[in-house]
Amino acid sequence: MTDTERNRLLFGPYQAPPLKRGDREFCLVRDAPVYVIGISKGRIPWPVCLPVEQPRRGRGLLIDDELARAVRHESALAVAYWWGVHRTAVRRWRRALEVTKTNNEGTHRLVLGAVQDSLDSRFGEGACPYPPRGRAAVWTPQEIALLGALPDAELARRTGRSLPAINKKRLALGRAAVTGDGTLYHERYWSAEEDKLVRNLPPEEAARRTGRSAHAVHHRRAHLGISGSKTQLNRGRQAGR
Repeated sequence: MTDTERNRLLFGPYQAPPLKRGDREFCLVRDAPVYVIGISKGRIPWPVCLPVEQPRRGRGLLIDDELARAVRHESALAVAYWWGVHRTAVRRWRRALEVTKTNNEGTHRLVLGAVQDSLDSRFGEGACPYPPRGRAAVWTPQEIALLGALPDAELARRTGRSLPAINKKRLALGRAAVTGDGTLYHERYWSAEEDKLVRNLPPEEAARRTGRSAHAVHHRRAHLGISGSKTQLNRGRQAGR
């Protein structure tokens, strides 16, 4: 991965707020009102500010919604490069905004790039001892917006991602799964008709008929005291004869 590729912004462009010296704004990292004292000289010029209240320490860039968006989605390396700050400052911003290595797309991309560089050095460029996954690991903003808004199975069909990958990403974002009619799973109670299907049909068929996941059906069967699938039960009855 070249330096240009490492520093590439994934979710730009980013527009600086139209502020001038003396203007007041609220800084998300400082969690306090600040006033603008100038404009930075980074590749993306940005307002530089100081806290309004005493003691007026902590001169630095204004972390508004736009720069916070960059901190949440871009790698620390890219933010430091484009905004002209030290990476320690970016790490401090990330801590304040609860950004980690696991919920940041830019960092994830760099980690994958480092892995690929290592594989290239060992097995030759472009070569890999493992079969291709067939899907980009970095989630796009459009895909992230659909997590929890569509059923996992529907999102898997649209994006080509696996159900475990979708479930893992959705849980990482703290979003609940939804049913086919858009109802949150934890808000959907089992009806008597659904329980009847669970009791009399194999789990896979009951899941298809009720629109629930196979895991939910198996959990409901355990709650109802049902063990084994209908096929297994029939086989047991035939063997008893």
